[in-house]
Amino acid sequence: MLIAGINLGSTRSSKQLRDGGACIVSDGRILVATAEERISRNKRAGGFDQSLPAILRHHGLTIKDLDHVVVSSCCENTDSISGSNALVSFAPDKIHFVSHHLSHAVSCFGVSNFEEALIIVADAGGSVLEGNSPKWWTLPREQSTYYIGSDRGIQLIGRDFDGPYEAGLGEIFRYFTHHLGWKSTDAGKVMSVAALGDPKRFRHVSLVTFNSWSGQLESSIANDPVNPATLPRFFAENGFTAVPARNPQDEVTQVHFDLARYVQDQVGDALLGKITHLSKESGLRQLCLAGGVALNCVINDRILRETPIERIFVQPAAGDHGQSLGNAIWGANLVGEWVNGQGHFSPYLGIQYDWNLEIAEVSHILADRVGIQCTYHENNTLLRVTAARLADGKIVGWVQGRSEIGPRALGNRSILADPRQASSKQRLNSIKKREWFVPVAPAVLEEAASEYFQTDWPSPYMLRAVPVRAMTSALVPAVIHADNSARIQTVNREQNTQFYDLIAEFGKLSGVPILANTSFNGKGQPIVETAKEAAISFLDLGLDMLVIGNWIFERS
Repeated sequence: MLIAGINLGSTRSSKQLRDGGACIVSDGRILVATAEERISRNKRAGGFDQSLPAILRHHGLTIKDLDHVVVSSCCENTDSISGSNALVSFAPDKIHFVSHHLSHAVSCFGVSNFEEALIIVADAGGSVLEGNSPKWWTLPREQSTYYIGSDRGIQLIGRDFDGPYEAGLGEIFRYFTHHLGWKSTDAGKVMSVAALGDPKRFRHVSLVTFNSWSGQLESSIANDPVNPATLPRFFAENGFTAVPARNPQDEVTQVHFDLARYVQDQVGDALLGKITHLSKESGLRQLCLAGGVALNCVINDRILRETPIERIFVQPAAGDHGQSLGNAIWGANLVGEWVNGQGHFSPYLGIQYDWNLEIAEVSHILADRVGIQCTYHENNTLLRVTAARLADGKIVGWVQGRSEIGPRALGNRSILADPRQASSKQRLNSIKKREWFVPVAPAVLEEAASEYFQTDWPSPYMLRAVPVRAMTSALVPAVIHADNSARIQTVNREQNTQFYDLIAEFGKLSGVPILANTSFNGKGQPIVETAKEAAISFLDLGLDMLVIGNWIFERS
């Protein structure tokens, strides 16, 4: 049975939604999943107009072959989306609807391999719970939702911030991100600069708290997107001085670092209080975390260190890119084709390309470029050559296998560099036109991770920021953040054989089984998907070398 999961690109009131995509589950197995932006090349694109046809076409399927189509939306009532014009191509009796937060919950628990777990979904908002209006913030809606997942299904156990005008964790972070001069999609920058902030400067004022008496999270600001005075009013009422909104072109200064630290700590402290309460109340020590807040890797590591939780699973497409995955899994479970229990979850769910067929087009793109050599290598030689170039300080675009689902490049669509050279971070941030404070992640062999980083848990999806050991900063300065932490990706052979072997080969040459790993894309662009897109980015970004499958393109 073929089940598709999709999420809408706009509401019935024409509000544009982000991070669309499509997924197909077949006979209880995830066949393919990809984000709309990877196909449309429009970053953060919503809907499924190009992603669904692409994955169907690559598997020799059409819409008529689908047995069920499961749909989710955002900022509207689930009952209202049945008449969406985007769904006219599907037979009405094949369509099913799922709430935004239930989709997130299923996307995580459904592939966690946990038999039972606490599930927390926290984001900037999901489905409207009652009524319908273009002014969705004036209605009850999902913001922080709590479930228990087991072999009996997923049971709703509570919500926070579900009243009109309430600002939940994701909305609070969004307000501060805008105030600090960035788009709401740049919340990761707030997390980055928070490491440079003074944790004491604003801590006397409560922004969001966990009320131990009621067991609820409580916010000190209201959600009112049409009123830009919401946050300045909060600052004025609580004695915050000299914290005007930053213009995007202005320098990021200490007050901005301190504000970022304030919101990072406040949201983290409140969420940890809630998790501790729910864990003690339920007796559960396993946690699935989903929604945009789950991409906060600093909070994720704190959960393991500061709460009763013993195991945490954060699905790599924790944001709305994961909606299509959750929808398809929910549909499979609906017809009794359970997806859970399949062992380690692989994020490499994109379209499978034949690199040897695509190389002809790449060679044509690069043929008239003077000084670019193309060579084919058997696998062992390919790894040795690539590792040697990295050890020599070259910046390498690395394209292998199926693309990763989610916003992190996990070794199949990556730009790689030598972490031992401090200049690697500056070069990578310059290539990608990122601010100086944005950290670069280390990809490390799983069995060696605890030698260099203070962690006892794998982190295969680059979703935890952990403290580094004393010697590590001197060994691999390019991947150490300002607060002496690192957003690690642990790699094992089962997860990604080719990437594991490359890191191991680099380790033989350098003495450290670690590579600096960042996503293969330019500023404002989605991560590359095809060989052609990789070749164009290789030229535009000025990389030293490009590896696609077994082919190496290198500047002489």
